[in-house]
Amino acid sequence: MLGVEPARQRLGLGAALVHHGLARADADRLPSFVQTEDARNAAFYGKLGFETVEYISPQDEPLGIPVWLMTRQSRHR
Repeated sequence: MLGVEPARQRLGLGAALVHHGLARADADRLPSFVQTEDARNAAFYGKLGFETVEYISPQDEPLGIPVWLMTRQSRHR
Protein backbone atom coordinates (compact mmCIF):
# COMPACT_ATOMS: atom_id res chain seq x y z
CA MET A 1 0.00 0.00 0.00
CA LEU A 2 1.26 3.44 -0.87
CA GLY A 3 0.01 6.81 0.19
CA VAL A 4 1.36 10.33 0.48
CA GLU A 5 0.01 12.83 2.97
CA PRO A 6 -2.21 15.28 1.06
CA ALA A 7 -0.08 18.28 2.06
CA ARG A 8 2.96 16.58 0.50
CA GLN A 9 1.32 15.36 -2.70
CA ARG A 10 2.44 16.62 -6.12
CA LEU A 11 6.07 16.85 -4.96
CA GLY A 12 7.22 13.66 -6.66
CA LEU A 13 7.34 11.55 -3.50
CA GLY A 14 4.81 8.96 -4.67
CA ALA A 15 6.45 8.70 -8.09
CA ALA A 16 9.86 8.16 -6.49
CA LEU A 17 8.50 5.34 -4.34
CA VAL A 18 6.68 3.71 -7.25
CA HIS A 19 9.74 4.00 -9.51
CA HIS A 20 11.80 2.23 -6.85
CA GLY A 21 9.32 -0.64 -6.70
CA LEU A 22 9.06 -0.82 -10.50
CA ALA A 23 12.85 -1.00 -10.82
CA ARG A 24 12.87 -4.00 -8.51
CA ALA A 25 10.02 -5.66 -10.41
CA ASP A 26 11.78 -5.00 -13.72
CA ALA A 27 15.04 -6.47 -12.40
CA ASP A 28 13.15 -9.63 -11.45
CA ARG A 29 11.20 -9.57 -14.74
CA LEU A 30 7.89 -9.38 -12.90
CA PRO A 31 4.72 -7.54 -13.87
CA SER A 32 3.22 -5.01 -11.48
CA PHE A 33 -0.38 -4.54 -10.38
CA VAL A 34 -2.20 -1.68 -8.70
CA GLN A 35 -5.78 -1.15 -7.64
CA THR A 36 -7.16 2.29 -6.96
CA GLU A 37 -10.52 3.83 -6.21
CA ASP A 38 -9.55 7.34 -7.31
CA ALA A 39 -9.53 8.68 -10.89
CA ARG A 40 -6.55 10.96 -10.10
CA ASN A 41 -4.56 7.94 -8.94
CA ALA A 42 -5.52 6.02 -12.08
CA ALA A 43 -4.15 8.90 -14.16
CA PHE A 44 -0.98 8.99 -12.00
CA TYR A 45 -0.36 5.28 -12.52
CA GLY A 46 -1.15 5.61 -16.22
CA LYS A 47 1.71 8.11 -16.54
CA LEU A 48 3.98 5.49 -14.96
CA GLY A 49 3.13 2.91 -17.59
CA PHE A 50 0.20 1.11 -16.02
CA GLU A 51 -2.77 0.20 -18.18
CA THR A 52 -6.30 -0.30 -16.96
CA VAL A 53 -7.30 -3.93 -17.46
CA GLU A 54 -10.64 -3.56 -15.75
CA TYR A 55 -12.79 -0.72 -14.53
CA ILE A 56 -15.59 -1.48 -12.10
CA SER A 57 -18.17 1.29 -12.12
CA PRO A 58 -19.83 2.44 -8.90
CA GLN A 59 -23.09 0.90 -10.09
CA ASP A 60 -21.42 -2.54 -10.35
CA GLU A 61 -19.48 -2.39 -7.09
CA PRO A 62 -21.26 -3.36 -3.83
CA LEU A 63 -20.04 -0.28 -1.93
CA GLY A 64 -20.71 2.09 -4.82
CA ILE A 65 -17.01 2.93 -5.25
CA PRO A 66 -15.30 2.94 -8.66
CA VAL A 67 -12.30 0.62 -8.96
CA TRP A 68 -9.48 0.65 -11.50
CA LEU A 69 -7.43 -2.55 -11.82
CA MET A 70 -4.17 -1.76 -13.58
CA THR A 71 -1.08 -3.68 -14.67
CA ARG A 72 2.34 -2.89 -16.03
CA GLN A 73 4.50 -5.48 -17.75
CA SER A 74 8.15 -5.82 -16.82
CA ARG A 75 10.48 -3.59 -18.80
CA HIS A 76 13.57 -5.68 -18.20
CA ARG A 77 16.18 -5.15 -20.87
